[in-house]
Amino acid sequence: MMNTPPMKAIFGTILSALLVAGCGGSGSSGGSDCSGSGSCSEPAPAPTPEPAGPECAVEYDSTFEVVQKVFTDRCVQCHGAVNPSAGLDLSEGKSYANIFERPSNQSDFPLVYPGDTERSYLYSKIIKSFDDSVVISGGSMPPGGGLTEPEADIIRFWIYNAAPPDGVMVQGTDEVVTDACLADPEPFTIEPLDAPGESEGRQITMPLAILGPAGESETCIAVYEDFCAQIPEEYLVPGGGFFFYDTLEIRLTPFSHHLLMQMPAAQFSGQFVDPSEFSDWKCRSGARDGQACDPKDSGFCGEGRCATPMEDSTACIGYGPANGNTLATFSGTQQPHFYSRNYQGVYSIAPCRTVLAWNLHAFNLTTKEAEVAAQVNFEFANDRRWPRQRLTTDGTSGLGNFGIGRLSREGAAAYTENTLCTDVELPQGCFLTGASSHNHRLGARAWWTDSKGVVFYDSRLYNDPQNLMLDVPIEYSDPDPTTRTFRFCTHYRNGIDEDGNIDVDRMSRSSTRPYSFFGGEGGCEPYRCVNEGVDRRAIDCDDGIGNLEGNDAACDSSPGAGDGFCDGCDIKGGITTQDEMYQGTLDFFCPD
Repeated sequence: MMNTPPMKAIFGTILSALLVAGCGGSGSSGGSDCSGSGSCSEPAPAPTPEPAGPECAVEYDSTFEVVQKVFTDRCVQCHGAVNPSAGLDLSEGKSYANIFERPSNQSDFPLVYPGDTERSYLYSKIIKSFDDSVVISGGSMPPGGGLTEPEADIIRFWIYNAAPPDGVMVQGTDEVVTDACLADPEPFTIEPLDAPGESEGRQITMPLAILGPAGESETCIAVYEDFCAQIPEEYLVPGGGFFFYDTLEIRLTPFSHHLLMQMPAAQFSGQFVDPSEFSDWKCRSGARDGQACDPKDSGFCGEGRCATPMEDSTACIGYGPANGNTLATFSGTQQPHFYSRNYQGVYSIAPCRTVLAWNLHAFNLTTKEAEVAAQVNFEFANDRRWPRQRLTTDGTSGLGNFGIGRLSREGAAAYTENTLCTDVELPQGCFLTGASSHNHRLGARAWWTDSKGVVFYDSRLYNDPQNLMLDVPIEYSDPDPTTRTFRFCTHYRNGIDEDGNIDVDRMSRSSTRPYSFFGGEGGCEPYRCVNEGVDRRAIDCDDGIGNLEGNDAACDSSPGAGDGFCDGCDIKGGITTQDEMYQGTLDFFCPD
């Protein structure tokens, strides 16, 4: 009933799709120790060290080679070169061409859709073994026992990062092959989206962004778009400046935490904001790179774009003219590939004449400069009976519906976990069509339940959240508001794993939160130890001074050892990935 796509399990979003029956095998990755050993003491002579073992048991030049190892160990017994089951050969040298954007026999989705686990049929079949709620024909792959969690996760991670045939992803691979050496990670790309036909839709593109090596950035850049004259008249919103669409598809190079598309908020009420209110328009790239330009002259910059300067800017807050005309988000994505199709008869609108600000929050974990490109496809809405609406959980302060204020008061303390929940009421007579969520790295799980307590949305990956679209919208017409009340919850863990063990890599820490977006005292005041290998979580190391530093000596493994580190603090709400967010959304439409 609500499985397009179905709910997400441990490693990612699950699809209503089927892979041809697979066959499991067993394999192990052995290997010798990567280092020799020896000891020396005086006055006795040092013993001769044992010969060093090989530096690596195996070497890999790409993450896909690790994916292929999973196929070889677990799948080729049935999906091998000789009489492959259902014609799917996953043997080395054949598998990539047989799965990448290749159609499946029993699904509308391809086996692997770059950047999109929700529409990758192969991944749906694999993840079935982790979640019995997945609706597919037949059993999971491999039958009789699924992959290990790291094996399944490396396939998800590879697909999420555009499923390249070569290149090393910067995380996840070593969990599958612990005895391996990997080539240095390289910046990678994703095939751009094909533009829809002129009578079918419109594509817009983000100016090319350059990311420096080994860093994180959040930037804002504005361009002027005016393509209303190219939109067929039947799809233009009366009054001008907007058009109707029902399908949205976004693809960008997989370095992003998010990509937001924003426009002046005044345009939502029909007030056009002239691009002259924004300053310093210059050609970006091309033969006239750096020259001043008129944003309304689309041809002046040639192959480049006329744009405002790309500036460091969190969510484009304060970007643009200093006249109080703030920017508002009208679309965006948290994934390298995002797809959303409204229920039949439901429409959305987007601007065709506007100053369009692109807010890109991206990571480059390689040691080389990287490029980020993005394309956004809108498909025109022919059936326009009801506008698409969205209901959000709303924070009591801070930045609106991201719940920043509440998190700052109620987020989990160091070495604890906490769950925040909010109830929202769907208007009477409306139809629920979908749900989603947004949190950051310390949000272990986000879920929605209906009025009967049934969980119908469950997301466990902050950087690849489930985007639930119901096959059949559910009507809520009962006048009793309790039957139309939904509960959104997010569970946070701060410095511990699901078993309660210390996990300082997933912790709110002062050293990684050196400033506060809201000003004032800065990031967070540490009061808990984060010593590696020594359990000092019960020690209070607060130095009593508001200086974003703690009493490291209190954390020493023994008095005077000098190995203590006071760095752990409470979860706080904020808009960087070192802060947290708390947001749930419900999509719906109302016939009247």
